[in-house]
Amino acid sequence: MSGRLEKKGEECHATRDFCDVMRHGFVFRLVIFTDREEALRKYRLSHGTLSAKEFQEQFLQHSFLPSHTALVKNQALQNPAFLPAVRLAKLWAASQMLSHGVPEFLLEELMVHVFVTQQPLTPSRGFLLLLHLLTQFDWKSSTLVIDGNGSLDSNAIAAALQTVETQRQTSAQAVCIVTPFDLASQCTRLAPSAPAWNHMLRVAQNTLRTLHKKWEEEDVKSVFAPPMRDFDVVLTLREDVLSPQKGWVKRVGGKMENRGSAYKCSLAKNVMMDRSRLLVGYNPEECVLEAVEKAVGVGGVVMMNCEFGRKIGISWKPTYFLPLKMSMASVADCCPLKKGNGGKKEDVVLVRSVFDVVKRIEDALGDVLLKVEFV
Repeated sequence: MSGRLEKKGEECHATRDFCDVMRHGFVFRLVIFTDREEALRKYRLSHGTLSAKEFQEQFLQHSFLPSHTALVKNQALQNPAFLPAVRLAKLWAASQMLSHGVPEFLLEELMVHVFVTQQPLTPSRGFLLLLHLLTQFDWKSSTLVIDGNGSLDSNAIAAALQTVETQRQTSAQAVCIVTPFDLASQCTRLAPSAPAWNHMLRVAQNTLRTLHKKWEEEDVKSVFAPPMRDFDVVLTLREDVLSPQKGWVKRVGGKMENRGSAYKCSLAKNVMMDRSRLLVGYNPEECVLEAVEKAVGVGGVVMMNCEFGRKIGISWKPTYFLPLKMSMASVADCCPLKKGNGGKKEDVVLVRSVFDVVKRIEDALGDVLLKVEFV
């Protein structure tokens, strides 16, 4: 396949697992998939050679997303307002610190449901209907059925709802959605998390309230203002490091069609990289978010805004800073506090220090971090 593409003048790089095709500044990754792989994954999952997380990730990449992309494409061809409405919803979600917290395909699925059931004629109308769906649907105890092509009959829907209701009792899924190509709601088992989804429902309610007040004034930009007051600590990142335009990886001279031209990493100007080392799919923002989540641990919830100023918000769990009993296992990030006049060990408790946690975050991010604000 790689040889045939190169004969047609395409710049490509083939590996054992995929083939990258580079055209007009974009990289398309081709992966060969057969139906037998689905049965093999289920077999490995049942025999313990594949973890549940790996199974869900492979299901998303190889089974769910191709069918989902076809559904979105068909809806975009039927209604010209669909894609602008989706972009508006994604921009709003990113502005509300939900970048990487709520998958983009979930917003697309919800917008498909809006356009199939209510058929809005404008992007703004579609966005408003999406907000109403988020605030009015009973997400805790109900399952949303999205049938974009009308292929589900009543029996299939009833069986799918029963399956999802059974697994809801043993799982911590924040949202359950049934589609013709995902009857068990597997696509949302990894994300969004319950804190991220609850935050989205809360800001959707606030956005609707703001829009009702500002609509007549034609001042709707305020609904895209990040809700910084919802967080205890706000981290501002350096855009010159994370911005893809200024580049962790960028082209050095020439057009994309020029074969054999070099790539380089902007952080190491003297290091030239050939096509085999091109960092395709590398997202520095995800690396930063993972580093912050690792530093915070179980002490709080971390959310990110990748559209407006590159900010990360941290909300501490109320119980995280309660006094702890004195022990060697709990001395990290803690300060001793004497609670009485006695000199016994029982008279000393440990209290976690938020400044020590933030210092660990600063050490992990290094020059990527611009400033830290305590809200």
